[in-house]
Amino acid sequence: MNKNSLKLAVIITLLLFSWTALSAQSFTGTDNDVLLQKAENLFNKKKFSKAIDVLLFFIKENGKNWSKDLETATAYYMLANIYFKSNKTDPKTKALLRNVLRLNINYKANSPDVEFNKYFETVKKETLINNIKLKEKIKKDENKRIIAMQGKKKKKKFPVLLVAGGVVVLAIAVYLLTKKYDSGSDVLANEVYNSIEWATVPEGEFTMGDDSVGVFTKAHTVYLDTYKIAINEITFEQYDKFCEDTKRDKPSDWSFGRGNRPVIDVDWDDANDFCKWLSDKTGKTVKLPTEAQWEKAARGTDQRIYPWGNSFIANWGHYDPSNIVLGTMPVGSFPSGVSPYGVNDMAGNVSEWCSDWYGDSYYANSPRENPQGPDSGTSKIEKGGNWRIPFKYLQSAQRRALRPSDQFYYLGFRVVTQ
Repeated sequence: MNKNSLKLAVIITLLLFSWTALSAQSFTGTDNDVLLQKAENLFNKKKFSKAIDVLLFFIKENGKNWSKDLETATAYYMLANIYFKSNKTDPKTKALLRNVLRLNINYKANSPDVEFNKYFETVKKETLINNIKLKEKIKKDENKRIIAMQGKKKKKKFPVLLVAGGVVVLAIAVYLLTKKYDSGSDVLANEVYNSIEWATVPEGEFTMGDDSVGVFTKAHTVYLDTYKIAINEITFEQYDKFCEDTKRDKPSDWSFGRGNRPVIDVDWDDANDFCKWLSDKTGKTVKLPTEAQWEKAARGTDQRIYPWGNSFIANWGHYDPSNIVLGTMPVGSFPSGVSPYGVNDMAGNVSEWCSDWYGDSYYANSPRENPQGPDSGTSKIEKGGNWRIPFKYLQSAQRRALRPSDQFYYLGFRVVTQ
């Protein structure tokens, strides 16, 4: 080969390399600002399907990046605008806009669609009003507490007979109130608790983590005491009863369906409050699983990659990242994919909150017995993959960090008890 031919070959090679690098950059997440601009360009050209793909990817990449809150709000806003065009009454549009306001309450409507801007302002007013009501309630409750404390300080001495009579009246009142309370909230909580099916995970060691998954998932031996874990994820039917009893808003089902489908659109505090409610009303100890409890229940003691074994089988878990509006499935829809302890949907359907704070180096310093995660942090652990995620993230050893305030249409939880 002469010098001119060699130079030509080098130039062609460099050109091909440059073109490949530029092409790869268009949707890899290496420059998220470019991604958002790409989505906006697609949106303006009314290429909504492609815009949705880019926006969902952007949200996934930046969901735990606090410095990108404003950009993530913009992505949610654009996504809501697209959904609004296809179905103005779809509740997931309002849920998306609430995510915008959660990230930036001062966000202003700037869509070319005037009707959508009005809808956004309506949701914003509702959110602000609800925030004011919540603050007023907190202040009112605090005033009541102060008045009650002042009343205690001003108590006077009463004749013995009057005091005795008051004690009797108080005892009768407490009895009647307790009886009424038991027939209401306690009964509802016990109904929910009794509807949960449990699988027992016996005490012993297992290998947690997998070196092949990543640097923060180092394999290490962990010993756990015996515990019971819910065979199924907590469903809308169960969670809605909790909402009715505690007078809180029910989460959106994004038109996927309620009933026996896993509850979604709940943040970590929502899931933890559900556990506290069950514990307080039933006298049982109900908690979110630790990361170690979740992983042992999913993969057993033989270091399997997936709940069912070491080979990926597509129809043994609910996952399809190519379909944007597929949604969740009723719990237990994939009986072939159960874990060694008979637990359903630990790969796919919805991702699940764990109790642990996230720490990059925690695996390297984890206690050998019953690890609880770091003492503090900014993110909580999420496990199990979901219906919108690539299959490699369905591996039981995979772990992800999410802010406790995150709410997504693919995020739910299950519970454990001793």
